[in-house]
Amino acid sequence: MGSTLIFSAIFAGAFAGAFASDFASAFASAFASAFASAFASASSINSQTAGQA
Repeated sequence: MGSTLIFSAIFAGAFAGAFASDFASAFASAFASAFASAFASASSINSQTAGQA
């Protein structure tokens, strides 16, 4: 029983670590893409207003 508990704890820890790293990389890529799209839209708006002015 004790060895099964230790094994399940190790398995849960490894699964949590893999999930956390996947989540972190997914969050980083999503944040980077959102930042890039916001920057692109802001720069296009700036270029449009500069052309009008």
